[in-house]
Amino acid sequence: MAVAVEPITYGPEGLPALTIGWEALDWCSQNLTNLDGTRWVFTDEQARFVLWWYALDDRGRWLMRRGVLRRMKGWGKDPLAAVMAVCEWLGPCRFGGWRKNGEPIAVKEPQSWVQVAAATASQAEENTMSLFSAIIPKRMQIDEQLSLGVQRCWAPNRRRIQAVSNSSRGIEGARPTFVIKGETQHWVSANGGHRLNQVIDRNVAKSKDGLARSLAITNAHMDGEDSVAELDWKARDQADVLYDSIEAPPDLDPDNPVHILAGIEAARGDSIWLDGERIRDEFDDATTETALNRRFFWNQIVAGSGKWMDPSTWQAAERPQDLPPEGTLITLGFDGSINKDATGLIATVLETGWQWVAGVWEKDHNDPSWEVPREEVYEVADALMQNYKVTRFYADPQWWDESIAKWQAQFERPDGKAVVAAWYTSGGNGLTRTARAVRSFTNALEVGTCTHDRSQVYSRHVLAAHKEILKGRAGEDGLHVIRKSSRASTDTIDLAMAGILSWQACIDSRGDGDLELVFSNPPGVAVPSWME
Repeated sequence: MAVAVEPITYGPEGLPALTIGWEALDWCSQNLTNLDGTRWVFTDEQARFVLWWYALDDRGRWLMRRGVLRRMKGWGKDPLAAVMAVCEWLGPCRFGGWRKNGEPIAVKEPQSWVQVAAATASQAEENTMSLFSAIIPKRMQIDEQLSLGVQRCWAPNRRRIQAVSNSSRGIEGARPTFVIKGETQHWVSANGGHRLNQVIDRNVAKSKDGLARSLAITNAHMDGEDSVAELDWKARDQADVLYDSIEAPPDLDPDNPVHILAGIEAARGDSIWLDGERIRDEFDDATTETALNRRFFWNQIVAGSGKWMDPSTWQAAERPQDLPPEGTLITLGFDGSINKDATGLIATVLETGWQWVAGVWEKDHNDPSWEVPREEVYEVADALMQNYKVTRFYADPQWWDESIAKWQAQFERPDGKAVVAAWYTSGGNGLTRTARAVRSFTNALEVGTCTHDRSQVYSRHVLAAHKEILKGRAGEDGLHVIRKSSRASTDTIDLAMAGILSWQACIDSRGDGDLELVFSNPPGVAVPSWME
């Protein structure tokens, strides 16, 4: 039986108010062809992306400084990129003034220099570059006096398309007018992808009036590989970055053929030429890795080896919203350091399970004398206690035992129970108890009972965490705590631990009936009997 599911989408809503994209769409449709020789026709999804790519502000400047198009394997990223490259090479792709009715005019770029970049030269030549001879009809090749090759394409007046890679010489200092970054999920530091990306960004930044831009096309990246696609993902909320993606929802079972097909059909959008049943058979093949299938055919970002949190699970729990009003019942979780890593506070709304970053102090690695500003931490904690009704506050006492004792003496609840309790996250029973809290937090995110604000710093801490499996826990297979990837890693995971503690405080508080707790006076603390 078929199942229809709603995809997860990223990108601007609706259509832009001002864009020269309509003229670009018309020019491409009138002049270019599909790979089978028929007239090129944009899908609604493709057309919407092009319209936003060419969106303008009321001064005629680009709304989007750069773009990222992330889609499942087979969706048609390379053909669309090739069409856009030809438009940037030969078609109407620049703002040329205003019509009397206020609509923008599109004109050609007289000095077009398009680059098609890839991690390797063969990748650039075999993907986008190989398509130009198919999508540009012979008549147009003759009329425009075009010379098409796998490394360079020429038009009169030195207008050109050029394949570049991390091995290309002379990239630094070039002044391209448009750059395609191909398959950026493969652009990592080890193969020169980071350097290539940086050089391209510097080159396009030098363009007059900011006219030159780059467009990255990618499949879902493997989280933790530090690819350029992963860097772009982290920048997706920037207002001048056009990050456009469609993926399958996270609650599908990759072992269920019905769910597999539903995920494929959700991720493919309106690319109806993809045979969902054929792809399902490939997905369901026992010889293929589930993680790769989810990346390629569901367009989901998945965790690398040893990672704790599946990015799609974390994304699905995002609920951006305003902070709760003063007086709301909340719990707090705290994990800190002195002069390493970070110190953080996560708050959880007791009734809804929604979390936000209440405070974070990250190490400045350029300052060897840096220490966490304790007074600022105290001020934030005091403000939370004054503005909200804090029912429980779990804090890891390592490095902060005196501070926790101070909070315990300072804060009280109206029923005489403790607000602040020391939660030892390591050593003996503390390790097992923490592992159970990690499991509870993960399960709550998966089913949607715990949600969070779309905080980039919180996400960074959570997605940097790795699993450390605990051994010898009879009847509790798979128990694990979280840790950094290595002792030397500069990644920080303190907010992840604070979030776990805040959630545990929330469910413990609910279990003790605190949703009915009435605060008549400012919160405070007594002996933490409920922690015994």
